[in-house]
Amino acid sequence: MRKKFAIFSCVFGLLVGCAEYSSSSENSTSNIIESNDCTANFVIENMLHLSFNDNYFMEKGQKFRIISASKKELAANSSKSQKSDIVYSKIDRNKCASGKLESDEKRAYIKCCYLGNLNGKHVIMRSYNSGGSGTFTDIVLCLIEKENLYIQDVSMLGDRALDGIVGYPNLGSNGNLYLKMRPSISTVASLAGVLNKDIETGPFQGAEDFWNVSECIYNLNTGKLEIISMEIDFENSSDVTKILEEVFPNHEKTIRIEKNGMPEFLNKFKSAYLKFARRNLGRIMT
Repeated sequence: MRKKFAIFSCVFGLLVGCAEYSSSSENSTSNIIESNDCTANFVIENMLHLSFNDNYFMEKGQKFRIISASKKELAANSSKSQKSDIVYSKIDRNKCASGKLESDEKRAYIKCCYLGNLNGKHVIMRSYNSGGSGTFTDIVLCLIEKENLYIQDVSMLGDRALDGIVGYPNLGSNGNLYLKMRPSISTVASLAGVLNKDIETGPFQGAEDFWNVSECIYNLNTGKLEIISMEIDFENSSDVTKILEEVFPNHEKTIRIEKNGMPEFLNKFKSAYLKFARRNLGRIMT
């Protein structure tokens, strides 16, 4: 049975009076809407409350019924749903809102940011901690269908150094998401052309093995990720470092790779990664 959730400052009827978003030019680097705050706020609030309702890890195809309620009604029902333990922030000028839950049963922190409207789909970035050690990020595409919030897609799931998103992405009208993130060693290997069977025997990387921050483009229409530039940090010692040191035998503490140097880096990275993966496979076989 679908869990019900409520909104604080927007009721569903507000959507009737909200105009559709205006089109942005193809040259725009941001598709954040300024003229229709009520729709953006409505989507953020519902996504935030929905996430607290044990839907941290959303899945494509889920549909949730929207139920509007006043603050008084919410207060009356809060003891049943633990909503009284959740403290929400107001939506800021970047169209982000967050909430924190602390109770005897569980703890969680969630932040939702409205990135824009892409061909009628609302694009949300979430950052959340469901009470464990992980701090996850993802991108959710959703639609409002009558009285339902329909999750069309969930992508870019990351956890800190394992593909975690850094900061606030910008959405272009062509479906490109411009963002900073920490691509994992396996993600970089995949982009370099390493096969999945070799990635499986590659090096282990922990969620707190922070070895790079990269400027990337992710296309929401095609699901394609591209690394534009990367800054590598050699401070930590790990299996990841062993591969990087083969690519950069004479390195400084940090190295920055610009766009024109990415193809050469990925080729060298692939070669070093495969050597490590095959050595690992040899140990497993013996």
